[in-house]
Amino acid sequence: MNRKDNSDRVSNRDPKNEADLRQDAKTVLYELRMLASIAKIKQMNFKVPSELLNTLNNALTESFAIHCRAMIHFLFAHNQEISSPTGVIHPFGQLHKNDIIASDFSSSWRTVCDNLKVSDRLVSCIRHSNKEVAHITIDRRGLNLPHSAKTSQWDILELTNEIASLMQEFLNIISINTFDSETLHEARELIAERLTLKKADESSQQNHPRTDANAKLSSHVSLNMTGRTSNS
Repeated sequence: MNRKDNSDRVSNRDPKNEADLRQDAKTVLYELRMLASIAKIKQMNFKVPSELLNTLNNALTESFAIHCRAMIHFLFAHNQEISSPTGVIHPFGQLHKNDIIASDFSSSWRTVCDNLKVSDRLVSCIRHSNKEVAHITIDRRGLNLPHSAKTSQWDILELTNEIASLMQEFLNIISINTFDSETLHEARELIAERLTLKKADESSQQNHPRTDANAKLSSHVSLNMTGRTSNS
C-alpha cells in the first residue's frame, strides 16, 4: 500500500512519557469500544417508537462516523496521506502537537503500517465523515432529509471489522509500559469478539449464500442514516 510519508511530520513531535501514554491509551480504548458497541447495537433487533427511529439511527451512525474518523487518524496520521491499492487517496491535515497517534506509542508502527492494506471503504470514510457529518457542506444538500431519496451509505460492520484487524496489528507491537495491562486486556477482548463475529458471519454466508430475498436479514448490509438498508 502506498502512503506518502513525511519524516518531518513526526520528527518534530515532543516525545510522550509512558505515564501520559497510559492515560491516552484509555482514550484510544474508548474510541474502539464505541465502534464495537455501535456495530453491536446495529445488529440488535429492538423496538423504538416509529417517530424516533430515524433520529436514533442517525445518532448512532453519526457517532460511528466520528469515532471511525478518529481511529483512522490515530492509526495513519503519521503519514501525509492514506491510500488504498486501487488508488483512493485521502490527505491528512496538519498534525497538531496535542494529537495522539499510534506512532507515539511505538515508532515501529510506521514500518508495520506500511505493509498493511486498507480498503477503498476505509479511505473514503474520512471524507464522508468530514463532508456528511462533521461539517455543514454543500454535499449535504437534500441528504437524509424527510421524504428525500438521497441518503448516506455507511458499511458499519465492515469498517468496524477492518479497524479491529488494524488495531490487532497495532496492539501486537506496543509495550505494557504504554498500555496498562487492564486497558490492553479490554482492547484485545473487544477486538477478539469483533473478529469472532466476523468469522461466524463469513462462515454463515458460505453455507447459506445470500439471495435478494434474504439480503436484508444479513448482518452484512450498509445501514444508512435514515434507517433504510442497502446491500453493499
